[in-house]
Amino acid sequence: TSNNNDGTCYNLASQDAVGKIDGADEFDATGDLIDLGTSTSLDVFGPNQDFSVFLWVKRDSTGGVEGFFSSGSSGDNGIYFGSSSQNTDDMRFMSKSNTVNIQSTNGAIGDTEWHYVGVTADRDGNLTLWADGAVAHSQSIAGTSGENWNRSDDTYKIGTDRSESNPFNGILDEVRVSNIVRSQEWILTNYRNQSDPATFY
Repeated sequence: TSNNNDGTCYNLASQDAVGKIDGADEFDATGDLIDLGTSTSLDVFGPNQDFSVFLWVKRDSTGGVEGFFSSGSSGDNGIYFGSSSQNTDDMRFMSKSNTVNIQSTNGAIGDTEWHYVGVTADRDGNLTLWADGAVAHSQSIAGTSGENWNRSDDTYKIGTDRSESNPFNGILDEVRVSNIVRSQEWILTNYRNQSDPATFY
């Protein structure tokens, strides 16, 4: 992309797995991750800054806590987007210092099939979790609009949590980080087009 954010892979099972779109990265939960570095173009989590994070995920199992996208070295130093510890069939987003801690409640990722998942944050409105083009959960975060959730230390990471203690097990594809709130129409169109182009056409 125009920002040229090239990740550095560590211990990946494969960088040429069969993905949802084309080739993808396979993780086996043995300390593997993609380190995206510290580019300021990824600092989209600042005060009053809207953002979106979307990706395709195919889990090998649904029994564990697994980070999809994170930043910083701990809960006090960055964000977390991944599965929930309360119910690993659900997604969870936690802000820096965990002032926002929101999870879905409908088992949105409770199997080992491909799912198009994401989070959108209107910092003056709602944070919404998405699964396969539909809202999985939405909750107001307006009271935290002035907080800075950009990382305090460490890097941006794909395939693990903030402390790198809950690595992902499965395949990830098409990770996108945006400095705007993607619309429901954009999200549903991306899901339908990428999931089954022939049917979409």
